[in-house]
Amino acid sequence: MAVVLHILMAGRSFTLGALGSSLEECELMGFIRQIKEQDEREHDRLLARLKDAADNGPPTHDQSKSRELCDGLYEFKTSGGLRVLYFYDKGRLLICSHGILKLKPKELKKECQRAKARMEQYFDAKAKKILKTKQLGD
Repeated sequence: MAVVLHILMAGRSFTLGALGSSLEECELMGFIRQIKEQDEREHDRLLARLKDAADNGPPTHDQSKSRELCDGLYEFKTSGGLRVLYFYDKGRLLICSHGILKLKPKELKKECQRAKARMEQYFDAKAKKILKTKQLGD
């Protein structure tokens, strides 16, 4: 399976990317579009959280906005229950795996496993020099 890093935004502190399996498909962007159709206010909160992380770094001091889940995986959170799972890479890069709605602990464990698998795919593709990169809007 191809691994594509879609560059969503570059802020003052970090560049924010999202994983996809093709140049056209980016799961996080699909999630964000779906949320916009359902709840524009939560959509705006999520985008503000992501922009703030790109500009100032993840709010690690505030567990209501971001927290570590397991093994190098973290989540951005909104008060309305939106979650975006992410991890770090060198060069001040935050890589988002996918977005979800708030889950029960058992369900969250499955999503963590999914995000860890995507993280492994990313680092494997990067090590093999087969990782593709696409700027949002290209």
